[in-house]
Amino acid sequence: RGNRRYGDLSRGWRDLEEDSPVRQLAELHCCRGEATLDGYLRPLLSIVRSPHFGGLATYVALEAVHAVVAALRDAQWEAAFCAGLTLPGVLADVLDGVCKCTFEETHPQMDEATTMQMIVVLRLCSTLQPGMRPSPMSAEDHLRAYMRILALWKHYRAPTLRAAAQDALHQMLDFASVGAPDDGVLLDFLRLVLDKMSHEVGSALSPDRALLHLRVLQRLSLAAPSSTAGSASGASPSPLCRMLQAVIPAVAASIGEHFGMSVSALSVLLPTVNRICWLSCEHWAHHAGEGGSGGSNALLGAVQVEALVSHVYVRLLAVAGAPLRPSSGDSPTSPSVEEGSEVLVVLLEGLCDLLQPDFVRSLWYSFDADWRRPLVLEQVLQSIAALFEECPTGLPSERPLPTYVVHLCAAVLARTVNAFSKDDLAVEGADTGESAAHTQESMWLKEQLSRRETVRKLMASIEEKPKKTKSLVEASGVMDFVKPHAMASSMPCEAWAACLAWVFRCCTHMMPYGAAGEFFGQPTPEAEHAFEAFVDTFDWGEADIDSALRGLLQAFLLPKEAQQIDRVLKIFAHTYYRKHVEYCRSNGGAAPYLRHPDAAYTLAFSVIMLNTDQHNPRLKKRMVLKDFLQNNRGINEGENIPEQVQTRIFQSIKEEEIRTPNSGNFVDGFSRSRLEDLMQLSERGYRDNSLVLNRSDLAAHARGFLRQSGSRLRTSLEAALAADTAARSDAVDGLEELLRLSLRLRSPEAENIAECLFLFGVDVFHEPQPLKEKGRGTRCLGALFQASSTKCLSLPTKQIHMLVYLTVQFAQYG
Repeated sequence: RGNRRYGDLSRGWRDLEEDSPVRQLAELHCCRGEATLDGYLRPLLSIVRSPHFGGLATYVALEAVHAVVAALRDAQWEAAFCAGLTLPGVLADVLDGVCKCTFEETHPQMDEATTMQMIVVLRLCSTLQPGMRPSPMSAEDHLRAYMRILALWKHYRAPTLRAAAQDALHQMLDFASVGAPDDGVLLDFLRLVLDKMSHEVGSALSPDRALLHLRVLQRLSLAAPSSTAGSASGASPSPLCRMLQAVIPAVAASIGEHFGMSVSALSVLLPTVNRICWLSCEHWAHHAGEGGSGGSNALLGAVQVEALVSHVYVRLLAVAGAPLRPSSGDSPTSPSVEEGSEVLVVLLEGLCDLLQPDFVRSLWYSFDADWRRPLVLEQVLQSIAALFEECPTGLPSERPLPTYVVHLCAAVLARTVNAFSKDDLAVEGADTGESAAHTQESMWLKEQLSRRETVRKLMASIEEKPKKTKSLVEASGVMDFVKPHAMASSMPCEAWAACLAWVFRCCTHMMPYGAAGEFFGQPTPEAEHAFEAFVDTFDWGEADIDSALRGLLQAFLLPKEAQQIDRVLKIFAHTYYRKHVEYCRSNGGAAPYLRHPDAAYTLAFSVIMLNTDQHNPRLKKRMVLKDFLQNNRGINEGENIPEQVQTRIFQSIKEEEIRTPNSGNFVDGFSRSRLEDLMQLSERGYRDNSLVLNRSDLAAHARGFLRQSGSRLRTSLEAALAADTAARSDAVDGLEELLRLSLRLRSPEAENIAECLFLFGVDVFHEPQPLKEKGRGTRCLGALFQASSTKCLSLPTKQIHMLVYLTVQFAQYG
């Protein structure tokens, strides 16, 4: 009665119009025995859709709709379907009515209650019947309900309403995650949600919306099973883990790129990153436990770990630590010292959580000890060491690190050392080199180091003299140990070209992007042949030409001259056309949308021009879809390319710019297209995606680890100890464990570590007596004596002199 349209209190319900939903409901109330499901829903949904009713009437109508849907769930309305009604039809009507719900806003509390009831009904429709197969709602209907709740979450700022909306979204995702392995509709719904999120991520995304998206990613990563994260031995992988393969890491990394300086965003992002890394390791541990080799083409593995650790942790440590370095100037775009300190705390806490002993060893085995991959563990340690750079040991810095940051840095470094200092560390044979396993592992490590250096020198030579790439490859010796896996669709090519293509595609972290583009654009048969072998490694059969260009331009830099670009794009167009036609013929004989390679060439140029037009900040007037269609008229052998294909291309370019990173390192550039490209190489067996969790002799690898990172660890721990005058951090424990490890493996670094502890330890004579708690000098001397006592015979003369001197001092002065 409080509604304006039906506010005349002198009229009873019988005096209302025939089509009035109020009159229809009153008539149903008077004849309950003849009421039908359709009879109840029609007037209720009319009230929900009508803007003429206030919030109270809409609330009551939504409550009644909720009761009807709940009755359906409890199977109390089975007879109602005898009249031709179906559950999908009823849910579609309810969903349409609630999504179109409008009401006259009269009172804030009433309006929020009505909105809350909308969320409840949408959640109930989307999670109606667990285990019902097939799903009564389509993937598009699920997405519509999801987006409607998301829109309500965005519109209203009330904390209670936002919490209810967020809880509803999580319940919908949990329901879909549980049912996705058996229901293609729910799996498609999850894919649609992730696609929407990936398109939204950008600088225009609000921080609270980004935080909500991160919670969604965290929910999905937690729902993924750990022991079946992917399969390389023929078993079908979990659908959720297929999303963890590229989509979820790409969205997480993109949000981290735009909101990496937000503490609240990082607090949700880093557990998701850690979860994906652990899932990757658990998969390979699961296969090793079953006695399988694990293969090289699993969905989760080295690519995801490298991308997330490098692009999230290493990159953000450099950005957050920049304002804390004495030599760094204050840039308007860089964070303040306070902001950088807060972000560093969250990042280092995440690293402490991530760097479990098994994971640290896996990073070493799979990356730093493998010539084909970047030094990921060394990059992490270098990022932490950079925080202490240019700070003279023992002297106050111009911008001293906050105490808690120093403690966290010391904890990360100590965890890394502890991962290699197991109690059963090859005590027999490791020192003398007589163990066969130790000798074999040492030779393997030496070979890996030699190969890495050979490839590095080749890349440096190509960058210096790109026009002589062929002769450089043949003279480098790389062809002696690089034997590319021949893919089924590969074209025949010369050995040097196949070797160069493999090195460029599988050792991207060392690849000179600019020099590669300059070589590929040369007007020589060698350059043309090499580029044909390079582009043949891409899988473009199913993709539109814009997706193919994205993948290609993530792999190298286009040359600068127009003629060179023309030669590169011509080879790309011919290869793309061939792969697209082969794919269409092998999948039911569908007609390709391109009729000739020249059409692909022209369209590729058009896409590059569109990309420049849409994302050049200097342009004021931009091309619209109609202009793009007009530009491409008749390029397909006198006919037009299908409009739906051109529309997809236009929308894709408009939403996301095609960008080329400056290098192949994930620290510099990361995108979903690049991750998907690398994964297709792994799935076809061209690139190894395995993670190694154990090797036969840890002592040999510990010695290699000390050779590579021992000095950096010592100087970083020394700087942390100098900044920690109260010695409350793990710096002393880290130095003690590093000294033990160095003595057991007879590393020359032991002398420097002992000298460091000695120099800090002599402060014990200046500490007040009696001590209430151990000071820095006392702890350093204790660490020096305890670590040295087990390996006195391995000590160098200088270190023995230090210990004798200290012993005499204590004996003489107490």
